[in-house]
Amino acid sequence: MDLHMGRHFTIPPVSIVAVFYLAVAPFVPFYDLLIARAARRLTKGGRGITLLQRQGAGLVVGALAFVAAADVERRRRRSALAGGDGASPLSVFLLAPQLAVMGVSGAFSLVGQTEFYNTQFPDQMRTLANAAFNCAQGISSYLATLVVSIVNARTRRRGGSAGWLTDDINAGRIDYFYYAMAVLTAANFVYFLVRAHFYQYKGEQAADSPAGPEPARDSNGSTSESDAARRSKPAEPTRHMQYTKYSI
Repeated sequence: MDLHMGRHFTIPPVSIVAVFYLAVAPFVPFYDLLIARAARRLTKGGRGITLLQRQGAGLVVGALAFVAAADVERRRRRSALAGGDGASPLSVFLLAPQLAVMGVSGAFSLVGQTEFYNTQFPDQMRTLANAAFNCAQGISSYLATLVVSIVNARTRRRGGSAGWLTDDINAGRIDYFYYAMAVLTAANFVYFLVRAHFYQYKGEQAADSPAGPEPARDSNGSTSESDAARRSKPAEPTRHMQYTKYSI
């Protein structure tokens, strides 16, 4: 693609990825100051947009980003093949909108996952929650490489022809790969909806737990004197509570 910014300056191709991070940086405070606040007003208090809803929104926006990327790649490939020299006259900044949408998707899903782990893990496992988030990102990178290898191997034609993903992007069909990723993201969103439907937040689990036994009552229906004294006496901390207190 055309890498010129003005007449006398060209950008390195990989630097266009900076649009992704430039989109994440302003969207996070924009979400906290405007979107979340408006959602709390509509829902009359509370969080407004729950942690799971935030992650689900990230999946939906991510699927839309793949569709936009496929459309741009189809236009780029068509113009490159029409030129005859393999170069597209389209500006590289045509990739900026799809990268910005991907940045918004990351602000929804990645930040939502971080907050989800930190709030839903037990209080004594906050460090493990951060480690779980980083491990999930590392595993996803390996899975992404595996998906690329499988797709390229399955789409490679007989006779040594290139598949969808090859070094010569004009010979490949990256737009098809983007469409496949959009379908995979949609399937992941459906699975996410099923799991989120049965999930209970930490506060809801405590509210659903059964209450303790009721105090014994005499024939008149009043609480016995021994039970009343036991209830008025402050409870001593158990060994588990003491251990938890000092371990923190």
